[in-house]
Amino acid sequence: MDTNAQKVKSGFFQCLSKLATCIDDKLRFSDFKWNRTAGGQLDHYFGIRRHSYPYLLLPSLVAAIIVLGIPECCARLLMAVLAFIAVFFLMIWLSRLSMRRKWSVYADLMLQIFVVLAVAGAIWATGGDSYRAGIYVYRHFFILAAVIVAAALLFAGLVSFCIWKGLRYRNTYQDALKRTELFISRGTVITPNLGGLIRAFVTVAPGAPLQLLIIPSILVLLAPENLLTGLAIFALAISYGILLMSGFDARLNYMWSILQNIFFRGGALIVSLIIIVLAVCRLLGVSYVTTLLDTAERVVIFILLFSAYVLLWWYDYWVNRLLAQELLKLLNPGAVCDAKISYPIDPNFIRTSVLPENRVLQIHGSSRFIVIGSSNKDDEPRFQAHDFEEMFDLMASSAFPGGKAKLSPAHVSERILDFKYITAAVLIVLSVAAGLYISSGTQQAQLIVENQKQPELKLVELLENHSNTGGREPALIIAASGGGTRAALYTAAVLEGLARSGRIKDVALGSGVSGGGAALAYFAGRRPWLVSNAEQDWNNYFKIMSMPFIQDVINGAVQWRTVSGARLGVLLSESFEGRWQLATNFNKLGDVKDFGLILNTAIAGRFESCSDLPLVAAERRLRDDLTRTEMAGGRLILTNLHLGDDFVPSVEETGGPAGLPVVVHDPATRLEVAAALNANFPPVFSNAAIDIGNRDRYWVTDGGAIDNRGIEMPLYALMEALQDEKYENRAARLPAVTIVILDASAFSNKYSQDRGVGTIMGAGTQYASLLVEEQIQTIRTLYKMKKQPDDFQFIYLPMPLCLRQSGSFGTHWMLQPNIEIVLATGRSLTLKGHEMIDLLRAMHSPGGHKKLSPAAEAVLDNARKDPIWLKGARELKLIP
Repeated sequence: MDTNAQKVKSGFFQCLSKLATCIDDKLRFSDFKWNRTAGGQLDHYFGIRRHSYPYLLLPSLVAAIIVLGIPECCARLLMAVLAFIAVFFLMIWLSRLSMRRKWSVYADLMLQIFVVLAVAGAIWATGGDSYRAGIYVYRHFFILAAVIVAAALLFAGLVSFCIWKGLRYRNTYQDALKRTELFISRGTVITPNLGGLIRAFVTVAPGAPLQLLIIPSILVLLAPENLLTGLAIFALAISYGILLMSGFDARLNYMWSILQNIFFRGGALIVSLIIIVLAVCRLLGVSYVTTLLDTAERVVIFILLFSAYVLLWWYDYWVNRLLAQELLKLLNPGAVCDAKISYPIDPNFIRTSVLPENRVLQIHGSSRFIVIGSSNKDDEPRFQAHDFEEMFDLMASSAFPGGKAKLSPAHVSERILDFKYITAAVLIVLSVAAGLYISSGTQQAQLIVENQKQPELKLVELLENHSNTGGREPALIIAASGGGTRAALYTAAVLEGLARSGRIKDVALGSGVSGGGAALAYFAGRRPWLVSNAEQDWNNYFKIMSMPFIQDVINGAVQWRTVSGARLGVLLSESFEGRWQLATNFNKLGDVKDFGLILNTAIAGRFESCSDLPLVAAERRLRDDLTRTEMAGGRLILTNLHLGDDFVPSVEETGGPAGLPVVVHDPATRLEVAAALNANFPPVFSNAAIDIGNRDRYWVTDGGAIDNRGIEMPLYALMEALQDEKYENRAARLPAVTIVILDASAFSNKYSQDRGVGTIMGAGTQYASLLVEEQIQTIRTLYKMKKQPDDFQFIYLPMPLCLRQSGSFGTHWMLQPNIEIVLATGRSLTLKGHEMIDLLRAMHSPGGHKKLSPAAEAVLDNARKDPIWLKGARELKLIP
């Protein structure tokens, strides 16, 4: 039994060793085939002797990327394919021309740069700043990136000669080549044992973490959500297995490292590190990352990653190709045009079975040398690849032991690093300079208003009209919180519940933040239809609120206008506009005449012009001198209400900066733009600019940055209305009003050591809560003075905790295909996105919708037991 077990164990390890050897052979011969220059496939088919396939593929792919941008239409995808084919064959013709004329490899580089810049110039001249229907090409970020890389390569071509100048004839490596055996025998294959396997198993991860993670990380970013975990485990197992075998086979380890160097060499390393970090964040469920990756189309993610890699691969190819040519000249000064030289080894220094005749040394790919020879044993070529530093170190130690080589290998390595560092520094400097130039340029305003004439609509009149038209229930003031798609759907569900119960006309004012604000803005634009309680209009409401608006933002993120003057928030407002499809006579603040609307943003900074120049030009010229942040953290609201200059207590009373809140009431302001400004959530969206007249520019962000409930401004507006002169008479009755807070903010009650970040983020909410409590007490006092204490109510209707637990129901303008809900019992259930919509509608409109799935019914039963929601829903009479 022991003997049989020993045989099985021995057989297993022998099979493992043979598998490693087989994989190594396949990888080695594939590398030899695809990266060979002289005598390779390009030489055989096209007569190109000094380059490998990347020479043709990379500039062709760069040209295709320049034409493509993001593939939003088939026509442009076809144009990109045609550009790839045209540049591919143009490179073949130019390379053959270069060899016939005996031009140097630097001429090949200049020709590629010229072709790439010509394609970029053509797209820049004929394309628009953004993609629009009927325009097949457009300007985008990757055009600028290609130009920067081309400029860096132009400098690399110029500086490479200077760095190596004078060393060509002052070294002994020509002699060293004759006395060095560059072929290496495979040696005896050692069959692994259990100890070696365990050692390899333990050392794989710490020994090569990036090699282990890169392939699984790429798959994690590209995988659909339902296959995410399975693909990640599968890819990790494959990578781990190959690295495990390479742990006891040195040649396989070398080949696997060479293949993966495309991800970890030069600038590609930065992209790879970003990919690994994003993949880890997606697996850990970091909301900002998962939202973007789950929403974005897989092809868009692939194009963005692939484009970044291709541009940096093109840069790395030529940096290493120029370097290889200069190093080849150290071995043969006449190798100006060729990638191959003879390898005339002295027979006395041969250490392998490779014959001394017909040995050659040539550039392999762009970053290695390879020696090729033959043996008496068979007709198969013998070959051995070497890294630059490794080969010169081997020649110096073999031919001149004791460090007597003229131009030491350390000196060669130093010059190699000098060249790479200088060229990398140029690329970085050009990139930073371009970024600084763009950031210091003109920022276009997302909203331009005159803000001169106050609107006619007043809250006091809305409340009076509600009382005078026989409203039997109190007027409702809705404050809808932020929370992206989650908050938008929750707000829509409560509004539908009010419509089903006959109370939708009681809603006199809506104040919102982020998702809640967007839902109220759409409600304002479609109010006449929604008030009529038409089933199809409410269905469309939920359909539109669940649309993947962030997908439109991601698809347009590389447009030149968003890279330069505009900001991503413009894309969100355009997505709202395109998907909402509001009627032309109901799409502006001034068009909403029977419903008050307040959309809340948070101020980040302010510029006050003192120049006669147009505001945009003045802001750019005087930005550093006149931009201030003393109003940061204050409110800027967009509204259709007439609000007095003092509707908020003066600066002496509050202790805050003067001029707050800033009120934008231009009737021409589009509802979609106002909604996008109030939903401009950081850090995905940068601060958006609002220009008022020719004097003031405000930078704003999502209103939830201050307080996510949007309640303080409508309370101030209500206090102003209740202090109207018509109520000065002691006999005049105040209108019956109910304040309703719809809170769909993400909830997490877990503490973690965050070095005070949680305290900073939560401070605004705590302060706002104290302020709201003070406002409510003031309003209650007014009603008590009129002996109407029962005519003012305050209802808090939060989304049940199980539906808004942090990390469950997404927030950032997408409806997740799958939503995991943890019930109070600890049981976890997964709902489809449409099931969540049905659940929210059924929760607030009992009996009015189709039958729910069993999982949705279970979640609904659990959600209805939330005591705070239950209390608020009963007070609002949404449920018995």
